[in-house]
Amino acid sequence: VGFYQTCVHDTCPYATHFHTVDQDLTICQAAYNITNVYDNVQSTRDFYGGLDISAGSRVLSVNGDVDPWSVLGLHVSPKYSLPVEMVPGASHHFWTH
Repeated sequence: VGFYQTCVHDTCPYATHFHTVDQDLTICQAAYNITNVYDNVQSTRDFYGGLDISAGSRVLSVNGDVDPWSVLGLHVSPKYSLPVEMVPGASHHFWTH
């Protein structure tokens, strides 16, 4: 969908010294000759409906209530066939909390 983890200062909430998006795009261009990442991301979002997943079905969205990334996830199911579960005390890398 286009979310990307990056940080360029010493007060980052998770860690420091991540590559910036531009640095990784330079690597992609040199290694794989990929030059149109932003256009490709937009095409993917347009094709699949962006953040609107209501046309989908049989997709389970799981979040942990102590996971700082859970704010980017679904919290309310848009319909029965797209259930959402919040797991108490869970995180995708719990040892950092």
